[in-house]
Amino acid sequence: MQKKKVCFFLNTLAVPGGTQRVLTTIVNQLVNNYTVSIIVTESLETVFDLDDRVQLVMIPSVKNSFFLWKRSFFVYNYLKKKSIHYFVVLDANISLIYNCFVPSKCQAIIWEHLSLKNNRTTFFCRLSRWMATKYVDKFVFLNDLEIKLWRDKYALSERKIVKIYNPLSFNNIPKVDPQGLFSKKKMLAVGNAIHVKGFDLLLESWRILNAKGWVLQIVGLTEERAKDLMVLITEFELEKSVELIPPVSNIEYYYLNASIYCLSSRSEVLPMVLIEAQAYGLPAVCFPCGGGPKEILNQSGIICNSYSVNEYAMALRSLIESSAAFVKFSNAAQISSKEFEISKIIKEWERVFS
Repeated sequence: MQKKKVCFFLNTLAVPGGTQRVLTTIVNQLVNNYTVSIIVTESLETVFDLDDRVQLVMIPSVKNSFFLWKRSFFVYNYLKKKSIHYFVVLDANISLIYNCFVPSKCQAIIWEHLSLKNNRTTFFCRLSRWMATKYVDKFVFLNDLEIKLWRDKYALSERKIVKIYNPLSFNNIPKVDPQGLFSKKKMLAVGNAIHVKGFDLLLESWRILNAKGWVLQIVGLTEERAKDLMVLITEFELEKSVELIPPVSNIEYYYLNASIYCLSSRSEVLPMVLIEAQAYGLPAVCFPCGGGPKEILNQSGIICNSYSVNEYAMALRSLIESSAAFVKFSNAAQISSKEFEISKIIKEWERVFS
């Protein structure tokens, strides 16, 4: 029996982002039962390991946005020529160009990774999202809050809605000893976008906390953004307790050597880093940045009621001053992470493609 053909669309796999990690994790599993391809616009390079059976396709470049229609024709022709059954775009803001109009035998799917609450507000993006609700066959959302937001704003039909969590991208994660984690005395944050990830708020909270003997590691900043954040670190006189680490391919090492995960983001949908940190038994402290953390944390972390840096510092202090609370949260984190195992998530995708 011939395998069904699935094609994904993402601008690039050449950056070490959470979306890129999720997509490669998913397709590396799907390729066992489907013919899988990925269309990209910027580069054929990949940061994360990609199964050799997954075909990467590069869209020809265009001089400016006026010629984007050429890319639309390229995608349409590719889908038709290859007899693609399902075309999945990872951003509703570009669906007007790429997947509102697909060959009749191809199903168009939006796999939305951005929060509608904090999404782009240009006329083109708003029109693209509205058009997607009319022409796209299915929407895959990451949490219940996003489903509610899209229902309320666009009266999105229930038959088009699917919720699928992002999966853990690691295998064979060792069971950790909470007491061993606590003794490491390291807090971890991961990301590159300083404002979105709230690293400025995190540094303010860290200054208030003034945790003697503890270190804060921020992993993933490019050289330019590290320089920007270093200005604030110097202003707060935190040079001795804050470490900035560039993007890495072995993020597992940092989870294994941390005690607490700090999610200081202003906006998140379903943060991969929080799912991964839970798998490594790290209690988390989060700002109220969206529906994702509420669905991920199951008595395994603290979600602040506001964006108060004082409240955030107090939450961190409650974990470092009570080993009993720390152990309780750590054990719960390892249990809750099982909801995101890849075997469970792939079954949900297979239902979408059935």
